[in-house]
Amino acid sequence: MHQIVTASIPVFARKGFEGTKISHIAEAAGLSQGHIYNYYASKRELFVNAVYWAMNMYGDIVDQAVQQPGTAIDKLTWHLDATLSHSMMADSILIISQAQLIDAVPRVHMDNVPHTGLDNLKPIIEILRRGQSEGSIRSGSPADLAVLYFSLILGFVLIGIRGYDNVMEAHYSASLVNLLKP
Repeated sequence: MHQIVTASIPVFARKGFEGTKISHIAEAAGLSQGHIYNYYASKRELFVNAVYWAMNMYGDIVDQAVQQPGTAIDKLTWHLDATLSHSMMADSILIISQAQLIDAVPRVHMDNVPHTGLDNLKPIIEILRRGQSEGSIRSGSPADLAVLYFSLILGFVLIGIRGYDNVMEAHYSASLVNLLKP
């Protein structure tokens, strides 16, 4: 099952929910379509599971960022590097975003996504709040700064997918973090 979910994430990220077929996922996973249907009744069910898996994986990275030694800037830099340097994480961010935008998945299946998203935002807000106390993060609402931060991350991911892979280089991470400094 893990093999199917992890194979589906890059496929959904690149082709979108509507453009993805079970045959694409089966090929990426190295399995037959029938094998996929042994675990998932529909593409929709697989997509929902992939989104939940991606949110949990991202949550683990956020939790690790909080545990990193150093200042708020150090923690945010670690978070950016962990998020932007792995294609699976970038693809995960894209399918999480898709889940928020598409009508193909009934709302009842995605009700937990905003809650989980907020859960993943809270630790970053806390890092920003601590950074403001240290004097290393600009003043303003930590929640607003977190939304700005995540919006820029999504922008980096989208640019990377369009073929500008050099946006994942360290100096871009430093530039993003510098926007949060006083």
